[in-house]
Amino acid sequence: MGEEIDVFFTITKDEFEKTIKSQVISTTEMIKKILTNNSLRANEIDFVLMIGGSTYIPYIRKYVEEALGIKVNTDIDPTTAVAIGATYYAGNKKKTTSTNQEKNLITPFTIKMAYEKSTQEDSEYLAIKIDGDTNGFTYKINREDGGFSSGSQVLTNRIAEDLPLVKDAYNFFTLSVYDNHGNIIQSENIEISQGKYTISGQPLPEDICFEVDDSDSKTKLELIFKKNATLPLKKTITKDINKTIKMNSNDGIIINVLEGDGNAIPEANKSIGKIKISGKDIERDILKGSDIEITLEISESRDISVSAYLSMTDQEFQETFNPQNRDVDVYQLSHDVEVLSEDLDKSLEFAKEDNNYQKIDELYEIQSEMTKLEKELDSLDEDDTTDKRYQLEDKKRAVAKDYYASIKDERLNKLQKEYLDLKSEVEKLVAQYGDYAEQEYFKEIIENESVYLKSNNISKIEELLEELHTIQYQMLWKQPDFVRGMFAHLIQDSSRANILLGKGLKYLERDNIEELADITRELFSLLAREEQNKVQNKIGFY
Repeated sequence: MGEEIDVFFTITKDEFEKTIKSQVISTTEMIKKILTNNSLRANEIDFVLMIGGSTYIPYIRKYVEEALGIKVNTDIDPTTAVAIGATYYAGNKKKTTSTNQEKNLITPFTIKMAYEKSTQEDSEYLAIKIDGDTNGFTYKINREDGGFSSGSQVLTNRIAEDLPLVKDAYNFFTLSVYDNHGNIIQSENIEISQGKYTISGQPLPEDICFEVDDSDSKTKLELIFKKNATLPLKKTITKDINKTIKMNSNDGIIINVLEGDGNAIPEANKSIGKIKISGKDIERDILKGSDIEITLEISESRDISVSAYLSMTDQEFQETFNPQNRDVDVYQLSHDVEVLSEDLDKSLEFAKEDNNYQKIDELYEIQSEMTKLEKELDSLDEDDTTDKRYQLEDKKRAVAKDYYASIKDERLNKLQKEYLDLKSEVEKLVAQYGDYAEQEYFKEIIENESVYLKSNNISKIEELLEELHTIQYQMLWKQPDFVRGMFAHLIQDSSRANILLGKGLKYLERDNIEELADITRELFSLLAREEQNKVQNKIGFY
């Protein structure tokens, strides 16, 4: 009893493989389940990477490859693969070293930086905000390998730089701040992974957007998640419903989630999925201007969950989509082609009016492709279930991308001109009505405008415009004529605000601008956001 006995016996290769077969099968079935759950097919996987010494066994490699239909990678040593991955991870972690002198150093400001830590692009936009007094200080940004230096620059409260990246590598930069004697008083590390997956998760391959209403019954894209953002992701936004929806009616709300360039037109992007809420789904009428709260969440496997909460009915609607799955609605496809064709015709007319012959030639070529697409679409039944609808959807997006590329420069020029015109007006308003904080805020906005305007990034210029509009409205609300004009306009829609209107009329008679402004703001808040923008533009002096 209790004695150890050593036994040696010989088994054949077949006997050994039969012994481990059940474990190999269960592991392979688990992989198949993971692929199915994530809507992935074998031809979408590059290879299976073997990990661990047991994967040296030829039977395991052969069975896995045959069962999954995916090539097995035998180029990487399975006994060191995990260690190599851990080394990459350790090499990508921020190094923190400090001396006693650095610990005791007190700097006159704080530094906040915004940039993508993982990207597929050749360069990365770095935005820096400095809180505090920057007078007399300079800064320099250097890449660790010596391949880039910003050179010595004057430190300001807002800094913008485009950082060139080494491809398929981890890029390390240092932001150093110097005093007027050339001493480094503060430094910050910047780490950007180019073309690599990081341990924190894979980057998003394309922008994810919502399609939202724009002026003139058109729609535009609203960026929710930017390309290269690290998965998983989650964001909640609140929007105003732009029309009243009666219970049991055919009216409704459509939340369309798209993948592609966030600066492009909606027709150029791929629709991932839609949530449709009709009057038949709601438990009471939804009034124009009421809130809808939309939450979008993307998992590491790129499943996209969208939920919409209606505050007036206390109802929530939810759907889950995957970019790999396609659901093309023929009716929506026809509508997109119709909108695209109308826009193309208008652009062609404008080009003819301007005698822009190069643009005319470009647009005629695109129009020719559009005509072919319309003919093919006419032959497609609305309830078509063949692959033809997918092919036509691809052609539609290709035509839309060509069209957007043709008009992109004009759109940029228009935005840049709009910004410069608005800046000129806001500058006068801030000088006349702005307090010190508002004047400083205006200076911060325009300090690095040249970087934004030269970036050819539409969304960045739109951000600048939004900031200027915020200051503009702050200044306008300080002017008695604007408040009186706004109140007079809002009187025209008195069905929901009789009490406020009654009070406002009394304040108007007494010329009590301060109280009238409060009443008018309350009235103004009752309008939908799109209507607010229209009203402010009407009542403004421009």
